[in-house]
Amino acid sequence: MTDHFLSPRGVSPRPDIHRTASSHIIAGLALALVVAQCLAALFVIGEALGDLAIYRGALIHTANGGNLYEFRYEHEGRPDGYPFTYPPFAAILMFPLAWLPAGVTDILWTAGVAATAIAIALVVAVSATTDRFSEVSGQHASFRVRWEIVLLILALSYPLLHNVILGEISLLIALLALVDGSGIVPTRFRGVLVGVAAAVKLTPLIFIAYFVVTRQRRAAMQAITSFSVATAAGFLLMPSASREYWGSRIFETGNVGEISSGWNKAIAGLLARLGLDDVWLLVVWVVVASIVGLMALYRARVHYRDGDELHAAVVVGCASVAVSPISWAHHQVWGVLAAVVVLHTLRTRMATAVAGGTLLVFFALSPTQGLSEGGSTAMTIAWELPTLVFVVVSLAGLPRSGRRA
Repeated sequence: MTDHFLSPRGVSPRPDIHRTASSHIIAGLALALVVAQCLAALFVIGEALGDLAIYRGALIHTANGGNLYEFRYEHEGRPDGYPFTYPPFAAILMFPLAWLPAGVTDILWTAGVAATAIAIALVVAVSATTDRFSEVSGQHASFRVRWEIVLLILALSYPLLHNVILGEISLLIALLALVDGSGIVPTRFRGVLVGVAAAVKLTPLIFIAYFVVTRQRRAAMQAITSFSVATAAGFLLMPSASREYWGSRIFETGNVGEISSGWNKAIAGLLARLGLDDVWLLVVWVVVASIVGLMALYRARVHYRDGDELHAAVVVGCASVAVSPISWAHHQVWGVLAAVVVLHTLRTRMATAVAGGTLLVFFALSPTQGLSEGGSTAMTIAWELPTLVFVVVSLAGLPRSGRRA
């Protein structure tokens, strides 16, 4: 058995027990890496699961009668502490964290992040399986090997490690948008997951625009409806916090972090590091982000018309990272998926080199992204590569599979 990643184009693979064994090895290695990251977060790394601690602390503070957005998680990296930055609907969904012991919460949440990574690999595998490829290798074999490879690539990437170590929710947001955007969800339900994801974290709102430009009107309406219902639930259950968030907190990007930080791989971060003052930074960011976002929607529309809904979803996901004011390492899983799509689609030496270079950005360079000050010119450029990856994917799209003439 083999799959699309491993067999030359046009060559019919033969059943091979050694290849079957190798697929089990890949799966075992991928799962072992994910488990190792989870164990490190739980028992080895000091002050790990910091973002989870913010969620839980803010919810406990609120349950005890405090203001959701006045809570501060004390940390030496920020004198005034880290606040809760998500809409009230996110707090409603996460409220059980306030009732569970910290140790139980840590284990359950970390296991959930690991399960989400596996789910993303499975979604990519299902989306990438087509009749054309199943004719070559058999749909079951193609699916089985491909998800293992995707999971291994994810397990080696810094964005996944960052999600695990911090106890972040970003991976789940990406999964919801990917499932909805890649066309796996039946048409009558499509859009609901994007709306829910956007009610938790605003960046998936760009997928509503994607549904509009691809004329998926039902999906767009259902996304808007589910977003509105979820937001209304926030006003109903947490009225004061909702008024505060939508009235003022939503505009306070400083609560999320410093825009000029070397860790911020959004377009705004790159522009801020160029030394633009606040007024020019806002003007240039709006212009550039608008161009990048509109081009991404155009490229996604082309992919959608070609029948490449996975390609389209990944392009839109990359655009969400690029145009957001702040995008940390745990948001960058879309860049890893973009490289996976390139490998899946082309399978040439040049494509392998391009995808390999892209993956290198998210494997080796990402852990040093915040250390750009005082480095050489070459390293300064290297530190900006993640931003450039998201911009290039948004502007140029991904290789077309030729699924439709």
